[in-house]
Order: sequence, then structure tokens, then C-alpha cells
Amino acid sequence: MSTRFPPTHRPAEEIAFQDSLLKKWRKIAEIRESMQPVIEEVSWEVDGRILKTASVGVKVGVHVVLKAIGEYNGPIRVRIRRDAALRPEKDLCAANVPVNLVEGKKKELELSFIPDKPSSNSLRGYFIEVDFSATKTKWVMENSYPPRLRVT
Repeated sequence: MSTRFPPTHRPAEEIAFQDSLLKKWRKIAEIRESMQPVIEEVSWEVDGRILKTASVGVKVGVHVVLKAIGEYNGPIRVRIRRDAALRPEKDLCAANVPVNLVEGKKKELELSFIPDKPSSNSLRGYFIEVDFSATKTKWVMENSYPPRLRVT
């Protein structure tokens, strides 16, 4: 005795509805990305000098310049993260910054941290990640050295 199941049918209305929802979600994602400020500049600094390598225990400044493409109003979280090999990245420090920008305006963000571990096989270095809460998007520093920071 075998049990036969009726073929699965999706009515045309259900397919059309799901396609419509998918198009709306894609449009929302495009709008969010178009509202996200652009990262114009990012640098690592020690004593006012831009650098590619820092030393353990020496205070490193992080300089981020944002430029609004459209209006942006909401918090931004700037995170300094450890670039660990074969392990999840960890935040070394983070700062939440309220931002209210109109199109074309810029905002400079400053943050500092003290690297506590040198670059090695298990810890490649450090990088910057910026979370835009209002648009639910993020920017992550390019995965190469530089611009990511090596520490000796």
C-alpha cells in the first residue's frame, strides 16, 4: 500500500504576491544603501602621523570622514576589531556617535585605542567597521594590509 500525495501547486496569485514582496524588499535595500553616508577617508594615526604599522601599547588614533549622500539621521557605531585568523573577529573598542547630516555635509569621527597584541599568525592585525543603524547597513575596511593595521 502506497500513499500518494497530491502534487504541490502554488496558485498564480501566491507566486505573484511573493514576487511582489521580493521586489519591494529589494527596493527597500536600495533605498537604505542610497541613504548611507559614504566613507571618504579612514586613517590610523600616532602623534599626528598617518601610519600603516603601530606598536603594542602605543595609543593609536582612528580618523573617519563621512559624507552624506542623502539625509542621514541616526546613530553610527565605529568599531575597532581584531582580525583573527580562523576565529570570529572581536571588538577591541567601539563608540556610538549620534549623526545628523544633510546631503553633501561631512562629519569627522575620532576614536583611539591601544593595541594590546602584536600581529601574528593567529592575529593578523586590526580593522575598522562602521555600522549605520538608521539604514541597517555597514562598511567594513578592505581586507588587505594596508589599509588594515599591523602591530609590532
